[in-house]
Amino acid sequence: MKNIFFLALGLAALASSCKKDSTETVAPTVSPKVALLVGKRWSLTALTAQRGSVIEDGYRTLEACEKDNFLRFNDDRTAVLDEGPTRCSSADPQTRPGTWELVANDAKLLLTTPLFGAGAAGIPDIIELTTTRLVLRATLIDGNGVSTTYTGTLAPL
Repeated sequence: MKNIFFLALGLAALASSCKKDSTETVAPTVSPKVALLVGKRWSLTALTAQRGSVIEDGYRTLEACEKDNFLRFNDDRTAVLDEGPTRCSSADPQTRPGTWELVANDAKLLLTTPLFGAGAAGIPDIIELTTTRLVLRATLIDGNGVSTTYTGTLAPL
């Protein structure tokens, strides 16, 4: 059944490519998640760290100069982490470039710009992505084998 579907899809694509009288160009399709992600300045609004049954509110421990930071995803798969209006240290760069990619069938967000801190590793799961909210979750294991799950919620500015 699956082969019939792909054959029909292939024939439809072949038939549509044979039309030579059309001068209209079609923009490449973008996945719905990509469309929701790009073109916005995403700012962290909540951050929790869970070790076992203990959940800590990491957002309330952030300084104001950290809370105004934002992350921008561009449609060319580049990302910019911006310090926002206030930098914690004048020695810190205003922006840090990186790249992003949706992987695992758009279920994970691969970032080269760290979102959960300089030591963060792993690829966060996309728990929720809407026009008003992005929730990411990553589990990290420290050198002692202790697992911590970080959940970050972001909203567009």
